[in-house]
Amino acid sequence: MKKLNFLYIVTIALFTIACGGSDDGPDPEPKPKPEPVNNIPSIPHLDYPTEDLVCIDSEVNFKWLASTDKDGDKIMYQIQISNKSDFSTTAYNDLTPDLNKTYALPKGKIFYWRVKATDNNEGESKYTNASRFFTERDAETNQVPNQPVIIAPANNTSVSSNMITLKWEGTDPDNDAVTFDLYFGKHMDSLPIISESAKQNNYQATLEPNTTYYWRVIVKDDKGGVTIGSLWSFTTN
Repeated sequence: MKKLNFLYIVTIALFTIACGGSDDGPDPEPKPKPEPVNNIPSIPHLDYPTEDLVCIDSEVNFKWLASTDKDGDKIMYQIQISNKSDFSTTAYNDLTPDLNKTYALPKGKIFYWRVKATDNNEGESKYTNASRFFTERDAETNQVPNQPVIIAPANNTSVSSNMITLKWEGTDPDNDAVTFDLYFGKHMDSLPIISESAKQNNYQATLEPNTTYYWRVIVKDDKGGVTIGSLWSFTTN
């Protein structure tokens, strides 16, 4: 009888240990899956109007090339048109799924335009570089300013100073008041605007040695007439 009791106790003990399981605690919770990464669209490419184009028609059809999206998201395009190179104000600022859009613009003006792409997951590309264009003036109502004339430094000359004062002359055949946009820099194909709608016909610049600089003046009258000056240059010693 004692032997049977002993076997019964041992059996119960083993059953208790087996049913008790591990003492390591509960299983860890599964790690959450990472949020999917949204790839932003590529930057569009401007097609028309091209840089420094004079647009004859009062209605201009803006065109750009499509962006791509690695995720296959739907793409929209934000187009901005401004008479300010920094887009501090805009004449138009629209969102469209199309690759072109037509706007009516006033004559005899300078405009800048740019486009960016956005997808339906709030991803967006950078804006394209701004492109400048002109609308043709109405010759019957206003004569455009005369071509600006270089005063100093002489075109295609060498200078020895690390400072220089650019000087030019701008007049208007109708004796309208004129202002000047000055473009100045080292790269003739992408000159930044240094001074916009300024009344003075000079500008002091700091120079680096052994460098070729390029500059251009645009003359504007108070009736919307615009004249683009020639590209001038000089080289420092």
